Amino acid sequence: MFKLVFLLLLGFAAGYSYGFKDSKEHKEDVVTRTIERIGGSARGKYNQDLDAQLQRVENR
Repeated sequence: MFKLVFLLLLGFAAGYSYGFKDSKEHKEDVVTRTIERIGGSARGKYNQDLDAQLQRVENR
């Protein structure tokens, strides 16, 4: 039980340290940057702008 608590505290300390240093270097958080990097090529396919979709349908 002590090992589990120790490992959890060690992981929490490492994650907090990494997150604090990362927030000083970047304006956006790591999750946002990862999602932008992964979805780069597919970003234009999934447009959620309802007004633009309505205009495209009306112009057909």
